[in-house]
Amino acid sequence: MTFTGLYFLYTFETRAFLITNCNTMTSEKLFNSLHQKKGYGRILLENIIKSAIMEIADQLKKGEDVKIDGFGTFKLSTIKAHRLSFDANIIVPERTTVIFSPEDHLKEYVNGESEDFSLKKTQQYKILTNR
Repeated sequence: MTFTGLYFLYTFETRAFLITNCNTMTSEKLFNSLHQKKGYGRILLENIIKSAIMEIADQLKKGEDVKIDGFGTFKLSTIKAHRLSFDANIIVPERTTVIFSPEDHLKEYVNGESEDFSLKKTQQYKILTNR
């Protein structure tokens, strides 16, 4: 097994967890990549992306799902309170978390089943279904 980047092994009781930070696209890397590939101003890109992320967070906070056509859907999910399996005295309280469900087009691209990841397929589908 080969790892790149920072990683460490954490053991708790008899369970072992591998925590990794391998090949992570940070916001800084994203801004720079888009700046180099598309030629847009870095500050403009940073403001647009941060504004989009804040809008997604605001909608989720209101309890709304956020669907980005051709990409996927962000939803809230409630995890019920439960006891830890290895120590019944510890109760983990109920909490809400964000889940992301990618669209099939994104899955196909990531799995190498599609050569092109553009929103063209989604846009063509919307045109056909909105008669």
